[in-house]
Amino acid sequence: MPAALRMVIGNSLYDRRYASEPEPHMDARRVNHERDRLLVGSSSINGVISKRGNPRAALERWASDPGTEVWDCARCLPFSKRMEPCVAETCEWRGQGAARELRQSVPVGYDTGERLPGHSVETGGEIPAWFAQDAETAYHPSCAARLSTDQLSVPYPEPPRPHGVERLRVVAAPAAPSFDNANIYAPVTRPAEKSTESSLGSTPLPPFTAGFHHYRAQEV
Repeated sequence: MPAALRMVIGNSLYDRRYASEPEPHMDARRVNHERDRLLVGSSSINGVISKRGNPRAALERWASDPGTEVWDCARCLPFSKRMEPCVAETCEWRGQGAARELRQSVPVGYDTGERLPGHSVETGGEIPAWFAQDAETAYHPSCAARLSTDQLSVPYPEPPRPHGVERLRVVAAPAAPSFDNANIYAPVTRPAEKSTESSLGSTPLPPFTAGFHHYRAQEV
């Protein structure tokens, strides 16, 4: 439950409370790195922010290796649409409309002034110093056991089973072939949905046919 995030983060009953080695550019501080103690993985203690990520930067890159074509945008985004109830109008990029009523509310007054680092930190020397004293990370480890077909990969792409093991499936952040540019929750849940259907032999969802923007930097 995202609202209860701070009840579990840092709590040794749920969090392994890992810390980095002293970071030379962070005033030699050990930076906290939260990981779960629970069977369901670190989604149990993170903010479960659902962001698809950029189709080009993530899914198309996943599908660029030989043998991983089944992880392209067209075959993955239908599972995102199915997972995401949407209160807006249904369109080719959104899933089914949800039967929720949105009520307009009056926002509670709040101070929009700067809280961190505060007005006392302004110069080019003060800002890096503040980061070194205060910065943290919310990085989610991934790609340590990436899926692909080469000798360095761990799971085979479809379904994602470890090479040489038939009745085991691997769907977790380490199976991602490259780091996604979004919170890791949705990019892990989406392949879990897709892999479950392929493992059960279900008819795959129809490919996503809407186009998306391909950015190519101009040569200088």
